[in-house]
Amino acid sequence: MKLLIKIVLIYFLTLFASNSGEILQNVSGKISEFASSVIPGEGLTEVNIEIKEGQEPDFTILGVRDIYNNENSNFFTQFSLHNNDVGGEERYIGNLGFGYRFLTNDESIMVGVNSFYDKDLKEGHARGSIGLEARASVVEFNVNQYYSLTNMKTISGTDEQSIGSIDYKLSSQIPYMPWGEFSWTGYKHEADKATVDTEGDIFSLEMALTPSLQLDLSRDKSNHADGDVSAINLFFIYPPRDNKSTLADGFINDEIWRKESMKNKLSDKVERNNNLVIEIQGSVIITSK
Repeated sequence: MKLLIKIVLIYFLTLFASNSGEILQNVSGKISEFASSVIPGEGLTEVNIEIKEGQEPDFTILGVRDIYNNENSNFFTQFSLHNNDVGGEERYIGNLGFGYRFLTNDESIMVGVNSFYDKDLKEGHARGSIGLEARASVVEFNVNQYYSLTNMKTISGTDEQSIGSIDYKLSSQIPYMPWGEFSWTGYKHEADKATVDTEGDIFSLEMALTPSLQLDLSRDKSNHADGDVSAINLFFIYPPRDNKSTLADGFINDEIWRKESMKNKLSDKVERNNNLVIEIQGSVIITSK
């Protein structure tokens, strides 16, 4: 997996060192535009392909739509549908949330609050969450608290329980490279029958390659039975982002930090874990992530 990550990173960077970078922009733009036709209405539409070490790829389609906005605030909805592996069984998870964001007087900081409902569409597990976020052009922080809304369910003779959790994420722009961000996410899943909570840290490198394509590389280090897990995420975004620097604009910027108004970020997606965390309570208790 580490070799695959290196190959993918070198491949995309090499494309931008040649004329193939323009081809990549065109292809990613077409894919993103096609994805947007699946969800009606104006706003952000995003398709994500996630490849985790030792697992089959997961796919997500996500949308953000404004409900009521003005120059300094936005009330919006965010929704998504994706597949996820739970104990070797593929599940489909739906997410629906609402959020409110507002700007400080100088538009340098955006503050927001949100609430979501998550549902396992196959087996009926459900979860709610409350989130807070504070974002500036160079650094941002968000925290999400998740609550189980359903009791234990017996699936194919095995007891399963949706459990509560918390996560918090800190991200920073990379100096002289405004198209890249480094982030740290800490999380804790509260055990129901297991003897210990599942805790971990995710370290990510997030790279905006073109206005419609983003590549993320991450490493999840935790006390989970599966050990540490590496992942690759590809995001196809529509409409192409004009509010974010990309690698297509240049590898190095003249300024150490790119500072800008947060006004154009009011309709960005909420950063959260859209997967339900399920504790599988057999002879060996396993917690999905």
